[in-house]
Amino acid sequence: MAEELKRDPHDMLAYLNLVALFADSDDYEHAAGVAAQAAEMFPQDPEAFIVLGAADTLRGNYAKAHDDLAKAIQLSPHLAQPRFLLAVSDYKQRDFPKAVAEIRHAEDAGIDDSDLHYLLAECLFELDSTKEQPILNELNRAIELNKKNVSARTMRGRLLLDQHHLQEAIADLEVAHQADPASHSAAYALARAYTAVGRKDEAKALFAHLSGQVSQDLKNQRNMEITDELNERKLREVLADKTQ
Repeated sequence: MAEELKRDPHDMLAYLNLVALFADSDDYEHAAGVAAQAAEMFPQDPEAFIVLGAADTLRGNYAKAHDDLAKAIQLSPHLAQPRFLLAVSDYKQRDFPKAVAEIRHAEDAGIDDSDLHYLLAECLFELDSTKEQPILNELNRAIELNKKNVSARTMRGRLLLDQHHLQEAIADLEVAHQADPASHSAAYALARAYTAVGRKDEAKALFAHLSGQVSQDLKNQRNMEITDELNERKLREVLADKTQ
């Protein structure tokens, strides 16, 4: 594929698929290098900068990723994907006011995206967890836009569980777990909910899939784990093989 790019350096799909090959083997340094070549060859293509931002994020260069994603937004202000990745980078650095500002800018641009509403709910929770209604409003909108939004369902389920609305919590968490059985945060929260209503065998089966350390981490980190799962999934989607 690299040889093909030497013969035809104007093949955007070839760059993207080479990035995907490196990303599949967790070689984010080379993935970012190829993405940088694509961005240089296609300086007006927002997808090149989104892919570069995702690769830079996964290799831990958050400042560079921020610049890449800002460039993608400048080129195409109405794309939700770079808006989310930019805001979540601020969230991960615990700059919640900045993340909220990024999401508000997206809203001002007319973007009404399920994952952005979920992330806004997370930011509002971190800023003041006692303001439950604005947080739930964002989660409700996220789920309205995407009934199977695993992150929004998991967070709303946790909030409902803490408020002792057990059946409503279970309804949300079952949807989340069925939509993504690999989500540790959804499985752990659902196990807690089952335990609360006395469905001990079902809770035990879920806990069996989680190591003790993972369960303790999820208990301690609360909603941060949900965002980490979503961000990882979104980043890998950006870097996925474009021929599939």
